[in-house]
Amino acid sequence: MNPEHTYTKIQIRSLLNLQVNIRFLEKVASAALFHEQVHKDKEVSIVLVDNKTIKQLNDKFRGISEATDVLAFPLGGEFSSTENLLG
Repeated sequence: MNPEHTYTKIQIRSLLNLQVNIRFLEKVASAALFHEQVHKDKEVSIVLVDNKTIKQLNDKFRGISEATDVLAFPLGGEFSSTENLLG
C-alpha cells in the first residue's frame, strides 16, 4: 500500500521565518500514518512555530514556562465528532 493514500487530509502550516519543505513533512506524516496502520479517513494538523511561541503556548496550556518539542491537544468540546481527527 502506498503511504500517501493512508489519510484524508494532512494540514501543515509554518509560522517560521525560514523556508520549510512542506511536501517533505507531508510525506513524513503520511509514512507515520502508514506505519501506525491508520488506513481510514483521518485528519492531522501540524503547526511549526519558533521557540518563543512554543514556550508561550506551553506556559499557557501546561503552566510550564519552557520551550518543548511537541504540544498535543485533546480534541472535543466544540467538535461534534472527533472520530476522524488524530490531533
